[in-house]
Amino acid sequence: MVGDFRALNTYTVPDRYPTPRTQEDLIQLSKAKYITSMDALKGFHQNSLAPKSKKLLRIITHCGIYEYLRMPFGIKNAPSHYQRMINTIFPTELSEGWLIIYIDDIIICSDSWSLHLERLARVLNKSAEVNMEITLKKCNICFEELKALGHIVSALSQGIDKNKVAAVLLKPLPQNKKEIMSFLGFSNYYRQHLKDFAILPKSLYRICDQHTVFEMTQERIEGYEKIRKALTEAPLLLMPDWNITFKFYIDACVDELGASLCQVQIIDGKPTEGPVFYISRQIKPTEARYDASKMECLWLIWTLEKLHYYLDGSVFKEITDCNAVKSLLNMKTPNQHMLRWQIAIQEYRGNMNIVHEAVSIHKNADGLSRWALANTPDNPAYVPLEAEPPVPIEVINITDIGTEFLEEVRESYQQDKNFHILTYLSDKDCKDTSLVNSLDEAWKNSYAGGRFHLFYGIIYHRTKHSCLMKLCIRLLINTILHECHNSIYSEHLSGDRTLEKVKNCAWWPSWRKETIEYFHTCDRCQNANRITGKKFGLMIHIQEPKAPGEVFHIYQVTALPPSGEKRYNACLVIVDRYRKTPIFLQCHKDDTVMDTALLLRSRVISHTALFKNIISDRDPKFKSAICNNLHILFGTKLSFSTAYHPQTDGLGERIIENLEDMIRRFCPYELEFNDSDGFTHDWCTLIPALELAYKTSVYSSTGQTPAMLEKRWKSRLPADTLRKEIVDTHSKASSFKIMLDKVKHHAKQSMNNAFDYEKHKWDKSHKVPGFGVGDLVLVSTLNFNNIKGPKKLKDSYAGTFVIVAFHGTNAVQVEFSGELENKHPKFAVSLIKPYQPTDKKNFPLRNPIPLTVPPVEQSTDNKIKKFIKKRRLGGKNQREYLVRYRNPVHEDEWLAESKIPDSDKLLRRFRHERRPQA
Repeated sequence: MVGDFRALNTYTVPDRYPTPRTQEDLIQLSKAKYITSMDALKGFHQNSLAPKSKKLLRIITHCGIYEYLRMPFGIKNAPSHYQRMINTIFPTELSEGWLIIYIDDIIICSDSWSLHLERLARVLNKSAEVNMEITLKKCNICFEELKALGHIVSALSQGIDKNKVAAVLLKPLPQNKKEIMSFLGFSNYYRQHLKDFAILPKSLYRICDQHTVFEMTQERIEGYEKIRKALTEAPLLLMPDWNITFKFYIDACVDELGASLCQVQIIDGKPTEGPVFYISRQIKPTEARYDASKMECLWLIWTLEKLHYYLDGSVFKEITDCNAVKSLLNMKTPNQHMLRWQIAIQEYRGNMNIVHEAVSIHKNADGLSRWALANTPDNPAYVPLEAEPPVPIEVINITDIGTEFLEEVRESYQQDKNFHILTYLSDKDCKDTSLVNSLDEAWKNSYAGGRFHLFYGIIYHRTKHSCLMKLCIRLLINTILHECHNSIYSEHLSGDRTLEKVKNCAWWPSWRKETIEYFHTCDRCQNANRITGKKFGLMIHIQEPKAPGEVFHIYQVTALPPSGEKRYNACLVIVDRYRKTPIFLQCHKDDTVMDTALLLRSRVISHTALFKNIISDRDPKFKSAICNNLHILFGTKLSFSTAYHPQTDGLGERIIENLEDMIRRFCPYELEFNDSDGFTHDWCTLIPALELAYKTSVYSSTGQTPAMLEKRWKSRLPADTLRKEIVDTHSKASSFKIMLDKVKHHAKQSMNNAFDYEKHKWDKSHKVPGFGVGDLVLVSTLNFNNIKGPKKLKDSYAGTFVIVAFHGTNAVQVEFSGELENKHPKFAVSLIKPYQPTDKKNFPLRNPIPLTVPPVEQSTDNKIKKFIKKRRLGGKNQREYLVRYRNPVHEDEWLAESKIPDSDKLLRRFRHERRPQA
């Protein structure tokens, strides 16, 4: 009884659940020593039907109406439903990669006997839990080579199942289009095994056209016989080894494109190059108009796309006879096609090496482009074959250091108990269990697993993919580490690359841990390498003022063009931190402290009263003695931002940036600005208007305008006069206090929200400092412009230096010495990284940079430690010196010579240090 479900399939919505690719499944058997294949009994019948589906699968006969209880064969979505069911039953096993299921074919692979039995039991137990029946006669358990998915597979190779091919060979010549299409579909399943496949069925494909009359001509019969012959003579394909470089041969001609993917593997004890995959296709009509260079590049792009499963993440060498392919990556002026292809292959840039080979050598591709005469002396184009192409070599120097080094390795084995016992056990082929038990536990386990081998007196440690020389004494280990990291041929590369070099060179216990430690404690790497990852220092909330007029920011904007009658060239910026209200005052860059104080008294204090706290940068005029005396007189506290860290005072820096942008927009090219009425202005005359514009604009952190927070009502602007009806926005006395409270609360909440947002964004890329007072650190040279040597090649970090004190949680003070002795000693923690000293016990050959750590003076008095700089004031008659105190709490400041106690002694030392050395 057979059901015809073709009408039902027409109206069935297709289920697009993917089925596995056969070729990718077979590759998972690579390196598998034991393989088991099973077949589910009557595959689709294992899946029961839903009640709503049964009525759709009825069979009407003269004996009555029958319904399927389980999924029948022949319905449209049966393979998708069954594959989904199988993947749901075995999700863990499939993700681990040792179980392969293609619809009802089940394959289990393992590299050890005990593990294979364990995996087989897991699959059978799960099959029993879900009542899945297995066909016993189709089970092949624990084979090294077996038939699976139409192939004969093993750990090393895969080939075509000859029984499948034999059935095709017994068939007569096709008699209609349906039989031809069936034959082509069968041969296409094995096309990766067939070299030159694209050219073989070319004549047969023409018959499949609906407008072509079926006729088996002599050309088509020959094509049919060539395919059958190719199926019987198809070579074995090597299983890909992802640790070996692939060789990728490509070639193209007018009609077809061809390529072969190969590898050199050890076969019968000899390195042999064999095919892994063949690929080819015919040229499309639009592609036939490409020139030779573009055709070769087209073929490279297409094959990289088709072989992405093999080549993604693998190292491969692409071999071609066309120079255009070799220059595709670095082509400076590509055309439209070349540019698109150049972008497409960028992901392979690090792993692909394009090599050009002569025509006489390049014969590993599909051979499509060279239908030519035999290369014999009778051929006018005869090219004599050479076993190996001549390579010009210039011998500079030959040094044999291997014998001496290996002899040192042999002698070192006598100094270690475990090596001495291993040498005796391996050399004498001794089976004495007492000697084996005397080994350390880790060595005993490796010996039991057959990890150690003795060749010419050298012990080698065998891993999964390599066999490395084993070392035991520190001297030899340090020699290997030096050659793999410090030598000129290693160039102090990253830790991962150093590990890779050591891994391919030698082995000793804890080699990975010691190699990483060797890299991290390298002095040159610590000084020269930039820091990666999160920087130190989380964002800290500056204590916000509780009332207007408590905290002010004062900065001076310089480098402005001379303007106005008095030729002002700077602008003094004063900002109330609570209300965000700025005041812009024109001034001169060379104004003294007294000039600045008079300007504040006449233009600012009348509006703001006396300041309670001032935040400023490290401008010398704000750090002078006169300025300090004024602050003491008025009871004002002066706070400085951290050196080389403008983020300390973001409010002042942002307002200065906005002021410069506003001036630049009105005076971009000239010093003067002409308005629409013909009046001429310069930046000085624009300052009042710019100040009003800033005060009446909504500030992002408060959600209010500075003028609203200052005056408690909305300011009238020239734009308000354009309205016909002016609405009085001033509140009544009864509601004035309520309005003030709401504005104040809204501004405070907006400022907190703005800080929380900025802190979250900042802290994602920063972390808490991991060092304390007394620790050795390196200091970033990013802001040091007077270090000796070329700026381009200067070290990223200088040091080492000791931390003297912490200023808050995000600033430290270090004790400088040498050429950095006069630098400002306070830094943000983001410009610091901890120093990791070398362990001389583990690395005796390394010569670390001697640590010049000066003694830390924990003084609490106000005595002066030394002079740093000198300057002249008042027509060069008065000298001032920048002094540094012994107490790290005190800031550096300028003092007159007459106000410095014991100045004679300090002056002699200062002049001696500045005197040129002979």
